[in-house]
Amino acid sequence: MLAPAPVPRHRAARRGGLSRGAAAAVAVLPGTVLATALTLWHYSSKPLWRDEWITWSVTVRPWASMASLLSEREGGLWPFYALMHVWMRADDSLVWLRAPSAIATVLAVAATALAGRRVAGPLAGALSGVLLAALPAVVDHAQQARAYPEVTAAVALAGLAALRYREVPTAGRTAALAVLAAIAVAAHPLPGVPAVAGILAALVLAPGAASRRRTALAGLPAATVGIVLVGVGAGQVGLVLTADPGGWATVERFRLVLAPAWWTLAVMGALAVAGALRLRRGERGTALLLTAWALTPPIFLAASVAAGSFSTRRYLVAALPAVAVLVAVGAVAVARAVARRTVPHRASAAVATGLVVVVLTGLAPHAAVKRTAPYAGDDPRSAARHVAAHRLPGDVVVHGGPFARGMTAFHAPPGALPPDPLLAGDRVSSATVDGTDLPPDLQQGAVAGARRVWAVATRDGRSLEGQDTIDRATVGRTRVERDAFGGVVVELWGPRGRGAGGDDVEPSP
Repeated sequence: MLAPAPVPRHRAARRGGLSRGAAAAVAVLPGTVLATALTLWHYSSKPLWRDEWITWSVTVRPWASMASLLSEREGGLWPFYALMHVWMRADDSLVWLRAPSAIATVLAVAATALAGRRVAGPLAGALSGVLLAALPAVVDHAQQARAYPEVTAAVALAGLAALRYREVPTAGRTAALAVLAAIAVAAHPLPGVPAVAGILAALVLAPGAASRRRTALAGLPAATVGIVLVGVGAGQVGLVLTADPGGWATVERFRLVLAPAWWTLAVMGALAVAGALRLRRGERGTALLLTAWALTPPIFLAASVAAGSFSTRRYLVAALPAVAVLVAVGAVAVARAVARRTVPHRASAAVATGLVVVVLTGLAPHAAVKRTAPYAGDDPRSAARHVAAHRLPGDVVVHGGPFARGMTAFHAPPGALPPDPLLAGDRVSSATVDGTDLPPDLQQGAVAGARRVWAVATRDGRSLEGQDTIDRATVGRTRVERDAFGGVVVELWGPRGRGAGGDDVEPSP
C-alpha cells in the first residue's frame, strides 16, 4: 500500500523566478491561443451532421416536448440537454449552437495546462495545453454541438481539483472535487464515469495529505449521478451484451483519438511512459492519479468492445487531459536527461519543446484536413440545394430515418424543397427528432399522384436508414439518379421506364 506522500515543497509557480500568476500565464497562454485558433478556423462553414441535429432538435423545443422525447431516447444526457435548452433560448443559430463546445474546448486546454504546471512546472504546463489542443478528438469535437468537449473540460477541472486536494485537503478543495467530479459524470456519463472512477480510485489508494474516508465521501455525488444516468440510458436502449465481430479492429481504431499515424502514437506512448516514471520517482501518488486517469477509460472501452457494447471511440475523450500531461512531463524529463549529458542544462526547454513539435508534426495534417473539409460526415446542405435546384412542379420528397428530414430542412430556405406528403406530425408535437411519418399502410397512397419522388436518407453502414419507408413510397417507379452528399443519399424516382441517359433501370418492387 502506498504511504501518503508529503506535500511537494517546490512550487512550480516559483520556478525560474516567476510569480505564481506569471507562471500560470506562461502555462496557459500557448495552449489556449492554439485551441482558440483551431476552433475559430472555419468555425461555422460546415453544415450540421446527424448528432448535432439531435442536439438542435432536442434543445429548441419546449420543456414538455423535450421531456417527452428524452423519456424515449437520450435520457442519459438529461443534464447536457437541459443546459443546452437554456442556452438555446437566446438564439437557435448554428453558430450559437456550437459555442458551448468551442468554449469548453478552450477551458479544457487551460485546465490541462494548469494541471501540467502543478506537477512539473510552467514548461510542462504549456506543453500539456498545446498537446491537448492539437489531439485529433479535441480538434474534431471543438466545432460540434455535442457533449464531448464539455465532459473533457469537466474531467480536466476535476483532475486539477484532485491534484490540489491531495496536497491540502481543505473543506473548499474537498467540495470543489466533489462538485466537479459530479459535473464531469453528468456532462456525459459514458466518458465521464471511467475517468472520474480512475481519479477517485487513485486518490483512495494514495490520498496524500487527505484521508481515504474524506475522499470516499467526496466521490459519493459523482457515483450517485453516474448510477442514475447510466441506469436511465441503459433502460432505454436495452443493455444487450454480445460478442463484437470487430474485435481487435475496433480497439485498434481507438488510436485515432490520439494520433492518425502509428509513429506519432509510438512517440507519444514513449514520452507518456517517461513522464509517469519521472513523476513516480518524485511523487508516486501524482503518478498513480494521472496514470489511472489516462488508462481507466480505454480499459473500460476495450472491455465494452469485448462484451459488444459502448464501443464508440469518442468515449475516450475524458482520458486525453491526463495523456497530454504525461506526454509533456515525459518530454521535459527526457530533455533534462539529454541536457545533462550533451548540452547546457538551460537548453533543456528547447529540447523538450522540440520533442513536442515532433509530435505536433504528426498531428497537424489531421487538424488541417478536418478544418478545411466541406462537411463532417453528413452534408445535408448540399443535399438540400441539389433537390431544390432540380425539383419540378408536381415533385414530392420523402425521408428515411430519424435525421434526413430535419437536417435537410434546416439547411434549405423556406419553401425550397418539394412538399413532404408523409409528414403526419411536426417535430415538436410528435416528440420525435424530426417528425412522424404516416402509418405504413397509407404511405404508398400519399405519393401516388406525384410526378416524381425525391428520397433523402442517411446511411447506416452500407444500407439506408428508413429503407422500408423509401421502398413503400417508390413502388412502381424507376430510380432515375442517385447522389451521395457525405452520409446523406439523395435518390430521384420517376415513372416506370428508362433512367437518366436512356439506361434501363430496375423499377422499385
